[in-house]
Amino acid sequence: MKVLGELESIQGMEIVSSLEELSATREDVIIDSRKVSKSELYAWRQQHPAGKVYYLVEEKDPVLDAFARAQDVQLVLPGDIPHLLRGQTLSDQPVLALWGVVPRVGTTLLALALGRVMTEMHGGHVGVIGLNGYNPGFWMLKEQDHALDDVLSSVRTKRIDGATLQTAMVTMSHKLSYLPGLRNALHALEFQPEDVQFLLSVAKRTFDVVIVDVGSVLNTALALEGIRQATHRYCVSSDRFSAQQQYFQQMDYCLKPMGLSSEHWMLVGNQLYGKQEVLAKSLGMLPVAGIAYQDRFDMYAEQQPDPIQYFLDDRRTKKSMETIVTSVIDIKRERVVG
Repeated sequence: MKVLGELESIQGMEIVSSLEELSATREDVIIDSRKVSKSELYAWRQQHPAGKVYYLVEEKDPVLDAFARAQDVQLVLPGDIPHLLRGQTLSDQPVLALWGVVPRVGTTLLALALGRVMTEMHGGHVGVIGLNGYNPGFWMLKEQDHALDDVLSSVRTKRIDGATLQTAMVTMSHKLSYLPGLRNALHALEFQPEDVQFLLSVAKRTFDVVIVDVGSVLNTALALEGIRQATHRYCVSSDRFSAQQQYFQQMDYCLKPMGLSSEHWMLVGNQLYGKQEVLAKSLGMLPVAGIAYQDRFDMYAEQQPDPIQYFLDDRRTKKSMETIVTSVIDIKRERVVG
């Protein structure tokens, strides 16, 4: 990888002094925005469209993001550099999004259970970010003293880093942290897409794997931008007819306009009464795991000292979580283990 610019934090890498020296290279390149303007980068990229290009910036904004996407350039912040030095491409870092087609289908519980199994199987640090604005499953927390509301102003002013983010999160275990969704639903529409982008960029620099719980309501930037930023998208649905109707409505009016159709999702069947493959075929998506219906689960689970473990004590459920984890870790094994 070549580096253009004077980056004191990078050692042992070749520093080139101008874009002309990059004309023949096919290596990945990091370009420092302090040395190369956007207009210079644009002109060079028109002549050299191939190759991976990272543009190091102090902060991101929607206009810069649009420019980078148009030129097939990936924006990186200074905190991203250590990952690149270790050969970890940021675009490949796992960000898992769980969307529940209907309310109370269990996305929060699934996100936390998945995070726990992931840390147990592979030892990486996992952060669960609650982007659920309306029903974030607080019943699982005995003392609910953290919420997404608490970091709203810090995110809006971009004054949050990995350390302060972890302080604002609930420590579920040694390597699993959780930022619950909104305590006050009136805040749901205050978050803008750039706020969610910034929050997730901090989370990705802080954790080996990020899991976002987007809930079931797709009328907020929290949910939609969380889905757009994800590398692995899981649709959690039952096989009731009402859920399937809701699925097709959300797909037609919210997700397809974003360029996300059925083939971009994997199905996690929950509260199933029939066969998982039948539901997958009717929704037109790839099945990844199925969880048997547990009648009155939340009523029993909330009486347990550890509701998540109560959920995982079901053998089929635990196997389903392990299947999802394996599908992700097979792609990013070195990232998680490291």
